[in-house]
Amino acid sequence: MLLLALVLAVAALLSGGFLADRMRQGLARDGQQMIAADFVVRANHPVDPMFAD
Repeated sequence: MLLLALVLAVAALLSGGFLADRMRQGLARDGQQMIAADFVVRANHPVDPMFAD
């Protein structure tokens, strides 16, 4: 029974690590698409309203 519990605990830890690694890889791969809409304009003078168009 102790051996079964040990095997189950190791399997749970490994599957959790595998899931976290796959999620990290997916976010790293697709992360640029998620933040692609963010754009900041900074200037030391008023920005021309035509710039927004």
